[in-house]
Amino acid sequence: MTHFVYVYANQGTMWDQVIVHEKGIARVVRKGPNELYFSIMSLHKFFQGPKKIFVVGDRPGVRGVVHIPHKNIVNVPHPKAADSIAKLKIIVAHPDINEDFVYMHDDMVLLKPCREADFRVIRANDLCVSAGTYFSSKDRQSPKWKQFFMRSMTILKKQGYPTWNYETHLPRWFNKAKVVEIIAKYGMDNPTNKAQVLFATMYYNTYFSEPQQVLTQKPNIKAGIYEPHIAKWLEKNVPGKLFLNYDNPGLNDHLKRFVKQLLK
Repeated sequence: MTHFVYVYANQGTMWDQVIVHEKGIARVVRKGPNELYFSIMSLHKFFQGPKKIFVVGDRPGVRGVVHIPHKNIVNVPHPKAADSIAKLKIIVAHPDINEDFVYMHDDMVLLKPCREADFRVIRANDLCVSAGTYFSSKDRQSPKWKQFFMRSMTILKKQGYPTWNYETHLPRWFNKAKVVEIIAKYGMDNPTNKAQVLFATMYYNTYFSEPQQVLTQKPNIKAGIYEPHIAKWLEKNVPGKLFLNYDNPGLNDHLKRFVKQLLK
């Protein structure tokens, strides 16, 4: 049985919003399912094989999953990074989660039928030859994230490991024992640590010499939607891919309708 484990923080965003006017004042009322719901529904529709779904963090509001509560970490130098490590530690300590599991986020959607073997594949974006010249002026990552990335690459290079970029925003196949080792090896278990690194990039470069698939060479794997598109563009460019990933700018009404139609 394949175990899918979501790390989840409810940001209060809903896919359906209604503007209500009360006493001349307009306010937005959020209703309906959120991102997590549609991600899980895509698993139910497209994953072929027995599965069990866990959600670590906030209450999911979705039936048929195992909820493992965790209060989000705040008031530390890098709360998101610290919170993700805290959730990973909960996952590896939980006796009901398999030794090997699929690590998921709520902005990931399956687009067509797939099996466990599709999630076991090690995927990277590309090879980082030089961290100092890796980013272009068009890259949208935050300055803080770029610092994490450059620090990760510097450490890997000094220790003789490869420097592939594994921050793919795709489902990841993790092993509990390896997760524990990586957290300890790179000092990631201290929430007050200001010198954070990127977990997936450290994990896969430490244990594997190269990925099995490079996304720049495999355009049929991922549809990454990070800016708004119209329906015709989505209908032309998304079908045929295996996974969908999106961010807030990409999640417009056209993409919402596209995913809802897909999962009917």
